[in-house]
Amino acid sequence: MRLTSRDTWPKPRNPLQRSNSGDVTPVDVDIRHWARPGADGGIADLRTGRSGPLADAGSGPLLAQTKGSGDRVCALPGISPSYDDHGLESRTAKGRDTRMAHEFFSSFGIAQSPFESTNADNEPSLGEYFVPPPYFASVMGNPSAPQSGIVFAPRGGGKTAQRRMIEDQSGGLGTFMCVTLDAFDQPPGGRPAGADLYYHLAQVCRALVLAVLIEMDSRPQAVALLDTADRKLLEAQIDHFLGRLSAADYETALRSVKTLGTKAQDFLKKYALPIGLLIEAVKAKYGLNFNLPQSASAPERQDASIRFHLNRLAEILVKLGYESTYVLVDKVDEAAFTGTPVRTYSFISALLTDLPTLELPNLAFKFFLWDAIAGAYDESGLARRDRIPIYTLNWSPSELSAMLQRRLAVYSGGRVNSFNDFLEPSAIDAHQIIVRLSAGSPRNMIRLSNRIVSEALRVDPGVGQIPESAVWAGLSVYANEIAHELIPKYLQELKRVDKVTFTAKHLGSEVFRISENAVRRKLQLWTDSGVVAKVDEIPNDGNRPLHLYGVVDPRVCLAMLQSEEPAIVLGNYMFVCRACQSVCISDRADFRCHACDATHHLSDATTLLEACRRG
Repeated sequence: MRLTSRDTWPKPRNPLQRSNSGDVTPVDVDIRHWARPGADGGIADLRTGRSGPLADAGSGPLLAQTKGSGDRVCALPGISPSYDDHGLESRTAKGRDTRMAHEFFSSFGIAQSPFESTNADNEPSLGEYFVPPPYFASVMGNPSAPQSGIVFAPRGGGKTAQRRMIEDQSGGLGTFMCVTLDAFDQPPGGRPAGADLYYHLAQVCRALVLAVLIEMDSRPQAVALLDTADRKLLEAQIDHFLGRLSAADYETALRSVKTLGTKAQDFLKKYALPIGLLIEAVKAKYGLNFNLPQSASAPERQDASIRFHLNRLAEILVKLGYESTYVLVDKVDEAAFTGTPVRTYSFISALLTDLPTLELPNLAFKFFLWDAIAGAYDESGLARRDRIPIYTLNWSPSELSAMLQRRLAVYSGGRVNSFNDFLEPSAIDAHQIIVRLSAGSPRNMIRLSNRIVSEALRVDPGVGQIPESAVWAGLSVYANEIAHELIPKYLQELKRVDKVTFTAKHLGSEVFRISENAVRRKLQLWTDSGVVAKVDEIPNDGNRPLHLYGVVDPRVCLAMLQSEEPAIVLGNYMFVCRACQSVCISDRADFRCHACDATHHLSDATTLLEACRRG
């Protein structure tokens, strides 16, 4: 596909032109003044004098002015997306993809869409294409010397995939017991803050009691490994931790015992009874009827008491042949009573900050947590990074590229090794566009891939190869989806700004015409959302430098500049940092990377569009 120029091109602005408000700033520079229509119908770069189609443009930003009117998602030829009022794809378009997708992927020797699921729990072949992050071996640790640890990562960053791999190793090696907490009881009072240490450890103990019973049921001779004190304690624990379970809680607890796999399923089938009958049957079978006084089966609701029971259960599992027990804590922010960073941290903090529990022998807690609560953890004064190691998950473009390549190779039996293999001949590298605009998220990488395929099938249900136009259309829809998820309240305001960098003075006097305090409040809300940040300071005629703010999320940038075609945005406003490979967003001649603070100049910067060209 070739992007051609339009008849009308903007008049170049003087980089030092003063705005109406008196704000002297190159923020007003329109970078598109570097380009003009070429004599051959292509794009001419004024810096190099070269002209030609987009794929052959010279170094520096690849520029083509195609700005239209209206609030459109895409202005590419042949694309007329069906969107609702928010720019999101309509339900009708979503409902017809499955059969067409199957036919499309079948032509490449792929039986099932590689992009059907964004939940690692629903991917049975995950281990075949899992790409471990550099520190995964440390997170896994040594079961013979277990150590608790914390992984912080954004939503969709691969936390559950890591948890799954630890579960798989537990089942494969059989040397350590593994239980997973990813479905949580309603906390006392229905409030996240009601989840005290007893609440959390009671759920762990429930799963471990069942793990012991499953092990004893599958190996009757294992009972002989426990002495009388162990069996008396186990009787009390059965009564207390299982005695009041509902059928649903019983099944949830059994499913959390990951190491025993089919043994746990067999146990569920064998003892699918009312819980009271199950308890009596188990006690009778394993000689656990000691007629203990009722008080013996009721641990006090105190940290020391519940911690004692957890410690003893871990010791019993060691006697049954396991080196240690791993407790994997995941999906904390996905419960109905969490959801926000404040509620999520309030819910998990009692367990996360209890050092005596996290350092119990024969036991390790592995937390896979939303990175939005990392700040609250550090600010609590209870974080012990010197004792509990913390790992932050950040996927580089090269790691995401390897992940996508391996995923496609596994699903296709080695026939497909790049997303580009699905495309018609094109100058763009769609594989690189996907990994660089996924913002370090494996889940978003799958979402964007799926969106591109869906857009191709929407336009032509019988398409054999994906046209370049579908890549840009899919990218536009994906960017709108992400933007509405990240900043549903502020996206329309950013669209009014229509600049990727701006000062408070510009916002107040030329965009919103509001007071200085109102501008500060608006900027605070935008920066708190994480999509806007202070990116630099600029001179201000002998006064204090002005703070320069900018959009730092490329998906939001695409969404706020909806009237621009995606290729134009990637070739004018997005650059690849040569130091850290992050995507920088700027409309200035000189700019800094918001991630590493490296400085760049427009004349020698590499645009994202250039970085995503083949050859």
